Amino acid sequence: MGIEAPSFVYTSEIFPAELRAQGVAFSMQGLFLSSVLWTAVAAPALASIKWGFYIVFIGTSVMMFLVVFFFFPEVRSSKGNGRRSLTLSRRKDILWSS
Repeated sequence: MGIEAPSFVYTSEIFPAELRAQGVAFSMQGLFLSSVLWTAVAAPALASIKWGFYIVFIGTSVMMFLVVFFFFPEVRSSKGNGRRSLTLSRRKDILWSS
């Protein structure tokens, strides 16, 4: 999954049509804020832990892959117009389940 374009594609698939623009905007906000964070910490981290900083990127990619694989709903096998639109109650169950 990484930290690039798949986040836009996935969020556009899970939100219903009336909320799709807000969902993608929220996803873009998260991507840009994480880019600012990575850019801000890159120089000091490379100076102090050198090549080990790349392990941080590998670790976050592996962690995100596991989260997506085990917790994100499947959108490929949906019916209708080829997109799965989660109802608001189902989305609450997914996002705030304990």
